[in-house]
Amino acid sequence: MDTPDDHNRSSKQAVEEFQGVKLRGVKAKARRRAVFSLCGFDETAESEWEKADEQRRMEKRRADDAQRARDAAQSARYKRTDGTVIDGVTHVDDAIASGFSEIRNWRTGAILRYALVNPALNEGRRLQAKDGTLAYARAVLERRAA
Repeated sequence: MDTPDDHNRSSKQAVEEFQGVKLRGVKAKARRRAVFSLCGFDETAESEWEKADEQRRMEKRRADDAQRARDAAQSARYKRTDGTVIDGVTHVDDAIASGFSEIRNWRTGAILRYALVNPALNEGRRLQAKDGTLAYARAVLERRAA
């Protein structure tokens, strides 16, 4: 119902005929207010719903970003000191489980390098922006902090 005039015309006409609420030919803000009033929401309840909806969208966006980062990191390959090859997700998950909780960066010439650092040991594990491990590590640490 909260769509431009050319969408869902018959439903909007029915609402106008049976409820007396005009949804066509009005500005978007007035139309949205009318839809909320049909649902029994006053302006305060509408603003609360809008805030909660924005929060849901942000959470969905974060979850989608985290999943994309995980998918990208899944294809990265890292070689451990014992010679075994693991994917980027395992690399990051193992590091975080071992106490590596900070992401630090530094410049080497024009290149910006990243590492997941254990502050207690002052030891780091390499991350890369290209292979998705940096984005995945940020997503995991952000989720843990929340």
